[in-house]
Amino acid sequence: MMIFTKQFPLFGFAVSLLFINARYATAFEFNVNLPSSRAMSMAGAFVAQADDSSAIWYNPAGMQLHSLITNDVTLESGRNLTPKLESDINEGVSYDTSSALKYIASYTKKIPFVEKNTLNLGAGVAVIRLYSLAINVNERSSAIDSTQTFGIVDADYYQSSIAVNKKLGSTISVGATLDFIWTNVRCHTFDRCVKNGPTGFGYTLGYMHNIFSDLDNVLRLGLVWRSNVDLSYSSIPEHEYNLTVALEDYLPGRPQQLELGASWQYSTTFALINSNVAFGKSEWSKQVVDNQPETDYSYFAMGNEWVFSVAKNRSLAFRLGYRYSDPENPKLGSSITSYTLGGGTNLTEKIYFDVAIEQRALDKEKLDMLTMSVSYQN
Repeated sequence: MMIFTKQFPLFGFAVSLLFINARYATAFEFNVNLPSSRAMSMAGAFVAQADDSSAIWYNPAGMQLHSLITNDVTLESGRNLTPKLESDINEGVSYDTSSALKYIASYTKKIPFVEKNTLNLGAGVAVIRLYSLAINVNERSSAIDSTQTFGIVDADYYQSSIAVNKKLGSTISVGATLDFIWTNVRCHTFDRCVKNGPTGFGYTLGYMHNIFSDLDNVLRLGLVWRSNVDLSYSSIPEHEYNLTVALEDYLPGRPQQLELGASWQYSTTFALINSNVAFGKSEWSKQVVDNQPETDYSYFAMGNEWVFSVAKNRSLAFRLGYRYSDPENPKLGSSITSYTLGGGTNLTEKIYFDVAIEQRALDKEKLDMLTMSVSYQN
């Protein structure tokens, strides 16, 4: 390990961050979506592979080290985790799924107005549905009735990202995104709900390194860091003042995240195989909701992809994945387990179709989610 970290100091630094004095995330972790049908079917273990437009989320340094794809446009729709309220709020919140547009992304290595991209730059944009939460805003909504509160508020979280990446030599690439987080809110019991939820800005940094490659094997390391994002209102209409101030206190933002992964791509006589592992943590404890403590989560994920050539210019992919998330404080959260599978094929030379199924389990609750995506790649 000492020799390895001397040769790759950034990798050694990342390992130290992950496993020395690491804190692990909260019950909110159960609601988090895994963007991209392809990556989702490998349980989100994609930080070191990141070879399509979903790199904008998983690792913005991705795609620059992959020469096969120059342009990628992807549209994804599927089932999304949503809170389902019990008849009594004291009984807690269970979960259901609903159909939603989950992910839109576009990436290119051909920068507009640059005829020859000698700088080895790439750029992309994406809109991602992050998660949906139900929050009990236990603040007085009436100056007359001290028992009347704003009650339950549903919040759907979205992220818009602008990404840029650059290849450094033949084995290293770096990337970054500017992220805008916004929310749509709905009140269950309060009649005068706000039109828009609070928003915030953050950023993401990515690093990818080909540490070994030959004709049949490529071994990569990937590292991504997402900043903490707190939500607030830039301006507040006077008639909505009380609720908006309460939402700033009650709605969590995006947690700080650090993820490290490895990907091994190798060829066999029957298939091209991508094997991935990833370790990370989400610092939900920094997202304090009305002074209520939250807990961080650590997670481990692994996934495999087998790509078979079935005809001229036609391929068929099969994928499997497993993900386990564990809270630092078991009193504030429960372990989460996900099993995933999926597949894909190219409908034409440039159009690809992918599908993924995830079963996510928290305590006694198990939910199945189906996601499908269509991509144009060349």
